Order: sequence, then C-alpha cells, then structure tokens
Amino acid sequence: MGGPRLRVWASESGKLASELARVGHTVTVDTPVAEAANNDLLLIDATPSLISSLEPHVRRGQMVLHTSLRDGVQVLDPLEVRGAVVMAAHHIFDDFWVTAAADELGDATVNLLISEIGGSPVAVADEQRPTLMAAQRLRALEYEVRLDAYNLLRDVIPGLAVKADDFIHGADRPYAYPEDAATLATIRAAFADPAARELYEGLEGRRQARTGRPYP
Repeated sequence: MGGPRLRVWASESGKLASELARVGHTVTVDTPVAEAANNDLLLIDATPSLISSLEPHVRRGQMVLHTSLRDGVQVLDPLEVRGAVVMAAHHIFDDFWVTAAADELGDATVNLLISEIGGSPVAVADEQRPTLMAAQRLRALEYEVRLDAYNLLRDVIPGLAVKADDFIHGADRPYAYPEDAATLATIRAAFADPAARELYEGLEGRRQARTGRPYP
C-alpha cells in the first residue's frame, strides 16, 4: 500500500474518515480532544468551538483538514498560526471532492489524500461555495419528491414497502440539511436562474409542510 500510514483523529464519523480507514490509515473517531496531539492528521468539522478547543493541542507540521462545504480554509487560521498544515475537502458526488488549502504544501497534501482514496480533487474558491451549496441542497430536496412519489405508489404496488429505503433515497442519502436562516439565504441567492430558484423555493415549501420547520 503506497505511502506512509497516518494516525488520524476524527471529530466525527463520515465519508472521508471511513475512506482513509479503508486504505489503511489508523483512524480514531470521537475520542477526547487532548488525544489529537498524538496524531498526524486531524479530520474535523468547522465549528468554532471545536477549532478553539483544538488550538492548545496542535503542533507544528501537524495536518488539519475540515470537511465543511460552507466554510473556506481560513476558518482554520488559529491552527495555521500554530504551524499546522490546514486544508478543506468535501465530497460532492461519486468520486468528486472539492478542496482548498492555505498554501502549496496543503494543496499537494489534500490532493494526495483524496487521490489515495480514489477521489478526484477539484480546487474551489470561497466565492464558489454558495453555488456548490445550492446544488447540494437542491439534490437533497429531491427527497421530498421521492417521498411524495412513494406515498402515491405504496398502496397500489404490493411489496414496494420492503424497498422503500432504496426508492426514497436512491444511491446516496440526502445531503445533510443546513437549516439556519443565514445559510438558506445564501443558498437562495446562488440561484441565478429564476425558474430554478422558483423550483427550489417550492421544494423548501414542501419540506416545511411535511416537517413543520419554516423556510426563512
């Protein structure tokens, strides 16, 4: 198996953590923050509280990668100033991952990590993130259409219930909904095509009707 094996501390389970484990890296998930110092790569979400709590434990040359689509790599600045190599990567679809890094070393490192798991890294700028979020949100809202279709069919097609999960979710589980008002406002503004925006708002309305969670 090519390349050195890394010790990876992951703040939560996720696709990248599982893929790195699959190719032979040692991945530990959701252990105390103090244990992060004993690892080569820290795989985290981009919450400010986690970044703050990691700050005292990060050492020079340690790699830190966040998996948030919303945030650029600059959210890791407090860790970079302590000497960490900071990066970001988020899975979009199939083998496509969008990536970012603070410098050439980080760029080379994140490209190597994603390539090692069989992914295709695509560098993105921060101003492109709202468009990516809008696309992923629209994909996620396809769930509402599939669920309505399932509800129409389940009483007519005998045996459909046993395949409900495959029918509703398809090959991929829906992308995790970002529910806060600021994020949804950013996503709405990313739809340049009025017809696409109207479709998006209609699907958000359907989600609201089903879940009771308002669309801002």
